Amino acid sequence: MRAVSILFIALGLGLSPLLAEEGDGEEPDGKVEDANADPKVSPVDREKAKELLKGLDDAVAAKEENAIVAALEPLITASHEDFIKKLGALANHRFLSVRVSAVKALGSQEPMKKVAPILIALLKAKQIESFPPALAMCVSSLRRLGCDSKPAFDEIRSLFVKPAAIDVMREIVRYFRDLKRLDCVSLLVAWVEQPQPASVNSGSNPPESYWKAMWEIWSGIRLEVRDALRTLTGKEFETQKVWREWIDSPEARKLGVK
Repeated sequence: MRAVSILFIALGLGLSPLLAEEGDGEEPDGKVEDANADPKVSPVDREKAKELLKGLDDAVAAKEENAIVAALEPLITASHEDFIKKLGALANHRFLSVRVSAVKALGSQEPMKKVAPILIALLKAKQIESFPPALAMCVSSLRRLGCDSKPAFDEIRSLFVKPAAIDVMREIVRYFRDLKRLDCVSLLVAWVEQPQPASVNSGSNPPESYWKAMWEIWSGIRLEVRDALRTLTGKEFETQKVWREWIDSPEARKLGVK
């Protein structure tokens, strides 16, 4: 195990900026700003909706990326059914920042039965799948909508199992937590400890690049994983072994934990 320990120490040194970021977000007065806080959304009337859509149409016609993103910003905190079709179209826009903003705004709209199918289709779309920020925002928007339909959940679960990029994985952890998916506790437990080979000397071990990528994901989601497990189960264990023993207990089975 010494070789593996040296490897992870080296990786840890190389990834120190990632770990340092965990303390960011504190304001001068001592308050901690939550950069990941969900937007506060309010419905708007038809006249206001027409005004916002006019501004958006003008920006799209001008083909200026920053202008389109700026015009989308009010739709992130405002909801109206008339926004849905336009936002769905912009979620496939050639400008990547426009895609992310449009997907985020979709998560603010209702009714869910009209919005969710668009987001689920986007989860599977090649142009979104190849761009992690937009994919992560799809998961975030489905979480905000409270959508845990089978098509949505199955796709999100498959992304977590692959696994996906760090920002996508982080959003999926939040999705499992907020939608109270007790059937995903075992999936979360797999990320409680840093990834490492079961047998250091096994010839079937993946290459070092694989373990580096896995370590980076673990480093990026480990705090969210522990928070999600604590929220879902009320428990805090340090090792996978203890977690798995608890999952097999009558208490966990009674809760519906899997």
